[in-house]
Amino acid sequence: MTYRQVTENSCWVDDPASVSYNQWVENTSNGDWDSAEHLIDYTEQYAYGFVIGYNQNPIISGAGSAIFFHCGSCATAGCISASEDTVVTLLRWLDPAMSPEILIVNAS
Repeated sequence: MTYRQVTENSCWVDDPASVSYNQWVENTSNGDWDSAEHLIDYTEQYAYGFVIGYNQNPIISGAGSAIFFHCGSCATAGCISASEDTVVTLLRWLDPAMSPEILIVNAS
């Protein structure tokens, strides 16, 4: 699987007014957004992870952004978290050629 390394300039834009809405951006000094997740600030969570391709093609402004499957052991604000071992196991197993999908079910 191809991957990106988080850098000091890595952000995920969640401002629906931005042309970069729901996208990973680098070199953020000239961004047109008021809100973005500065990925390097979350070293535990983003040690490993992958983007859940929600609202990606096409991107619809305001329809939701920044849904990740990442490391963690507590509740998230819209993402899915699992142990680092589980995330790494999934990353090794996922095959983009197989068009993997994730199903989220409300168990209540």
